[in-house]
Amino acid sequence: MRGTPGGIVIEAVDGSSRHATLGERAGPPGSQGSVWRVVEWPRLVAKLQHAPGADRFPEKLQVMLRHRPEWLTARDGIIRVAWPLGRVRDARSGRLLGYVQPALVRPEFASLSEVLAGREGPVPADATWRWYLELALDLARTVHDIHRAGHVVADLSPENLFATAGATAAFVDVDGWQIHDPGGGPPLPSPFSRAEYTPPEHLADPASRAERGFGADRWALSVLIAVVLQLGTHPFAGTPPGGRPPFDVRANVEARRAAVLGTPLRPPPRAPRPDLVMAGRLGTLLRRCLEEGYDRPHSRPRPQEWIEALTEAQYAIRPCPAGPLHVRLPQAARCPWCDLAARTGHDPFPFP
Repeated sequence: MRGTPGGIVIEAVDGSSRHATLGERAGPPGSQGSVWRVVEWPRLVAKLQHAPGADRFPEKLQVMLRHRPEWLTARDGIIRVAWPLGRVRDARSGRLLGYVQPALVRPEFASLSEVLAGREGPVPADATWRWYLELALDLARTVHDIHRAGHVVADLSPENLFATAGATAAFVDVDGWQIHDPGGGPPLPSPFSRAEYTPPEHLADPASRAERGFGADRWALSVLIAVVLQLGTHPFAGTPPGGRPPFDVRANVEARRAAVLGTPLRPPPRAPRPDLVMAGRLGTLLRRCLEEGYDRPHSRPRPQEWIEALTEAQYAIRPCPAGPLHVRLPQAARCPWCDLAARTGHDPFPFP
């Protein structure tokens, strides 16, 4: 079988196959593979693995193709998980290269890491902090669905998430998850996770990442919700007294240093006050995760608890008298956005 340059064969779940052509890259290469556009199908991208035979990838892909969840777009038809749709093979040799998945592309989708780096991409111009509450809520709902299916995301971080203008979160790099086999086989492993979102027990013992419990995701979800609600500021970010930037988040996690828990850290530039996320029930859950849950994974908040707290926060937020785009929880001592503008000159929600 001969293929054109960039030629691939896409094998569907039903066994049928079609020739296709790889186009341009759809983003920078990652640790596990690179993503390419498919010329013939603009709504698809191909993820080609750097090592398609490693980490039981062929077996994991087989399970994912055989058991496609119903909840991937169940809530409103918007893609929440870029689940594999078919195998990708080399058109000449037939060698397994990776898989095809839905294309999460601009302008509908933008990388969450880019969104949090500045109000870019799909964030509406008139968005308030409520938009970030909705995004965190949508994220918690999808993690809840993932856990009900028995899977563990493992590498739960902004780099593996996309966002839409409607404040929905979409997961990519599903091949990096720890996949549950409904057929009764052992969990298919995920050796990857970023240190900033890896729970303490796996930071201390990397070998333990071979099989993770839901507690790993509960830590990462709690940290990620704090990051989203603080517009990109990690709860363990900051420089301890006598230290120098750049901020070493991992060192702070290992030393249990977190500004939201009262540790005297010099915050990153443009970081909102920690009480933004420590007010009300949100703060209760975050403190429980980072303090009690530091050593006890089973005590970390479940996704359902975050769903309830974030829903409650949406109804509780109040506008600031200074203008309609500044909103906050009533338990907060003062408007965090007026405070941020006064301290740094930066207002993430400027008035029209």
